[in-house]
Amino acid sequence: MIFRGDIKLNLCFKLLLLMGFILPSLILPFPCLAAGDFWVALASMPTSRAGVGVVAVNSKIYAIGGSYGHNGEVEEYDPASNSWAKKTPMPTPRIFFGIAVFNGKIYTFGGDAGNWMIGERITNVVEVYDPATDTWERRSPMPTARMALSASVINGKIYIIGGRVSSPTYSDVSSVEVYDPIADNWTTASPIPIPVGYHASTVLDGKIYVIGGCAGSAVSVNLVQIFDPETNSWSLGPSLLVGVDCAAACATTGDFALKRIYVIGGKTNLDAVNTVQIYDPETGSWRLGSPMPTPRYALGAAVVNDIIYAIGGRLGWALQEIGANEMYIPSGHSAPPLQFVRICIGADGSVGPEDAPVRRLGNLYILEGNVYGSISVYRDNIVIDGAGYTLRGGGGIGIELYGRANVTIRNLRVTGFEKAISAQEISNSTLCCNVIENNRIGLWLIRCRGNRIIFNTIHENMDGGICLFYNSDGNIVAMNSIMGNTILPWMSVNNAIDMNYWSEYDGADKDGDGIGDQPYVYFTADSVTCADTHPLMKPWIPWDLPLSAADAWNGPLSSPVTILSPLNGTCHGAGHVLLIAAFKAITGINLQYSISYSLDGRENASIPVIQCPRDPKSPIAVIIGIAVLWNLTAGMHEVTVYTKCSCTDITQTAKTSIQRVKLTVEVPSGNAEEPPHESIEEVHRETSEKKTIDMLPIMSAVAVAAAAVAIALHAHRVRRRMKETKS
Repeated sequence: MIFRGDIKLNLCFKLLLLMGFILPSLILPFPCLAAGDFWVALASMPTSRAGVGVVAVNSKIYAIGGSYGHNGEVEEYDPASNSWAKKTPMPTPRIFFGIAVFNGKIYTFGGDAGNWMIGERITNVVEVYDPATDTWERRSPMPTARMALSASVINGKIYIIGGRVSSPTYSDVSSVEVYDPIADNWTTASPIPIPVGYHASTVLDGKIYVIGGCAGSAVSVNLVQIFDPETNSWSLGPSLLVGVDCAAACATTGDFALKRIYVIGGKTNLDAVNTVQIYDPETGSWRLGSPMPTPRYALGAAVVNDIIYAIGGRLGWALQEIGANEMYIPSGHSAPPLQFVRICIGADGSVGPEDAPVRRLGNLYILEGNVYGSISVYRDNIVIDGAGYTLRGGGGIGIELYGRANVTIRNLRVTGFEKAISAQEISNSTLCCNVIENNRIGLWLIRCRGNRIIFNTIHENMDGGICLFYNSDGNIVAMNSIMGNTILPWMSVNNAIDMNYWSEYDGADKDGDGIGDQPYVYFTADSVTCADTHPLMKPWIPWDLPLSAADAWNGPLSSPVTILSPLNGTCHGAGHVLLIAAFKAITGINLQYSISYSLDGRENASIPVIQCPRDPKSPIAVIIGIAVLWNLTAGMHEVTVYTKCSCTDITQTAKTSIQRVKLTVEVPSGNAEEPPHESIEEVHRETSEKKTIDMLPIMSAVAVAAAAVAIALHAHRVRRRMKETKS
């Protein structure tokens, strides 16, 4: 074992530390590491190779292809046991190809499929490996055959950047080709300003960083070129400290180590280097980290729990290929707990276990750190604020809610579970501003009525982003970013699913209002077709909403109210109007607020209100009221929205701000639809009564429904694969 770095640890503690990282079955109580970064040598890759593709899926690391004379080996590394296992080889053995992970599958693009006898053979082949089944399949080829390229995933699309072609002479490629893994088709994006090959790339904060490489020659460059998919534009970033090509690049997430970009190894004029160059996005500057023990280039790197694994490569002029596997612990890394923590919020409001990183303020529960574990909720009328932290698991259920009412879960990232959030018979509850990603199923709702799912990012959940079934009706699903997964509304079609961003939507927005001109059909089966009538053209973030300017605020309390929906006074969806009102307010000053509406002059009805803070330290919050006006008759309707804010200032002077906004809504004829069969109060009363009866019939019904959904999910996957095969 090799330990290097700028911290001083005695040998015994180093051994315990290593065992703690790679043997989770040994429960060692060290909550965090020292401030410095350091390296540890682990079990070498069985097959020494360079130009290898290295990625992580579900906490396992896969080393794929690389080096002439090999057969496209696939070897899986398990950090938990520090061991390797052989898997099915890639059908087309290649070196220097692009590699990316989407929805739990590994995509490989192009590369050099030659050998020592025929030399280079640059290809455009695309092959996909599924670790769950240990199988490969071929997809639509790249438009441009190339090698020494990079592949990066953002918003459900894979961006192929740079690389080299051999016809008529070796040259770098400027084109950027965009692959849609759901539709299995290709489009193009803005070309890279300075074409490069043998570069490294990684994604940070929604942008692609193309780092170093060779530009028109064998000379390494220190360029950093940044692509923003949202604007389809390029910019130059701060230059590397050391120009390198054939390096590895990756980014830490901020969960257990600070959010940074790491550029590891590479070469300069065939001299292999061991530098670790670290980019800080907050300062826009580079610095050097502890050097890698083994200088090498043409290596791969992957990140698991913000720990970096550098694998394979070449040593330098001698072109010796190696299987070295070295683990890098970033400075200030906070180790994930080795013991799974089951947090429980009891019916009496208590939190267990006592050392759980949760702070209670009345009915507000705030996470104070990342959690490797789960949360079970047995109390109504509470708010769980994730404060931007991560709830991470290794399967099972992340957050479990049964028979609850008026529970809000916000600002939490949930990843790595069989079901991120599993809810049964909940009502009048809110999921807001969460990130639900890389689970098998994101949200699993059984017989849930009158809930709000808004402003969440639901990303790359393998078998469904949101599953609504067994009469889950009257729910609002709006303003979410749904990328790389689907909504499955089995037996539950009477919901307001509208104004969401869908990464697969390819419609136009001719009037430029930010809403697609055509509905997005997200589900169809037999005679059932479900569509988002007003799909968003880009994700909407609460604090970036088009609210009135801050300098126009009504006194010290709030900004003027803005109606986000309905847009242009039109009916949203078949038979219902989605009503969304929002304003900005200053929190932390005993502020109280409410939103209500009157329809056609009738008595005011209150609207459930959601507070979306920008971050826990900010005094500014976005206040959102969201409701559905069901069963409106055809014709014109007048809606008046009222907001009220009140507080007592430091002089004990009471202040009140009341606003009123009128709008007219037109409902086309033939658009009426029945509202949910039961009110929220009826659902809550029914739920309470069911708690006292025999649970066996309910469990049986749920089991039958779950079996039906499992069959339907299988059929959904089969239909998708058949579609992909036909295309």
